[in-house]
Amino acid sequence: MCAFLERKAEDDDERETQETFAKRVRVAQSTVSRLMRGVQTPDIALATRIEIATDGAVPVVSWTEPPRRRKAA
Repeated sequence: MCAFLERKAEDDDERETQETFAKRVRVAQSTVSRLMRGVQTPDIALATRIEIATDGAVPVVSWTEPPRRRKAA
């Protein structure tokens, strides 16, 4: 999920900071940090804002886990 912070700014030598990205998706920098560390997952509204802010590079579905399979009895 950290791919959104790897997106480069217009200048190829400059990467977007957590703080700058947080402002773009309207959350605190600490929220972005928790998302990156896997401590928190976004609600649907935030996941949608992340998808829009990353031009689809981090789709909403990327935050969901596939269902676990049941073991055969």
